[in-house]
Amino acid sequence: MKAFFNNHKKLIIIIGIILVILIVLVGLFSLIAPDYRKSLYGNRLESIKDHKISSQKIDNLKDDVKSLEYVSDIDYNLKGKIMNFVITVDQNTSLENAKKVGTKILEDLDKNEKENYDIQVFIVTDDKSDNYPVIGYKHKISDELVWTK
Repeated sequence: MKAFFNNHKKLIIIIGIILVILIVLVGLFSLIAPDYRKSLYGNRLESIKDHKISSQKIDNLKDDVKSLEYVSDIDYNLKGKIMNFVITVDQNTSLENAKKVGTKILEDLDKNEKENYDIQVFIVTDDKSDNYPVIGYKHKISDELVWTK
């Protein structure tokens, strides 16, 4: 056995170095690479199970918003804890009236939903306009929408 190690000393050292390099690379990769087995949002969405919004409620909210004479379309999307509403209004709608759409959405949601979800309201028109798009955002700890242009 000693003769084998003495005759192949260089080969054993090279194999040892390669093994050490592979172990270090696997360790670095596990530190740097994302773990796809875990949720994209981590544990931030655990409370969402207790505060689900029914599709019936969203349908009623859409119908209420569409009942406004200057609203032509509404689209809803939920991403994690962010409720996104894209509302299309007539081009001649004033900004004050358009912002009432956001107020209408907040009125239709109950306190529990407003305290657990962030709400974004995007107001756009079909035609090009200087006043639009406008965006309203409400953080879950806020009471009302903050509007930006």
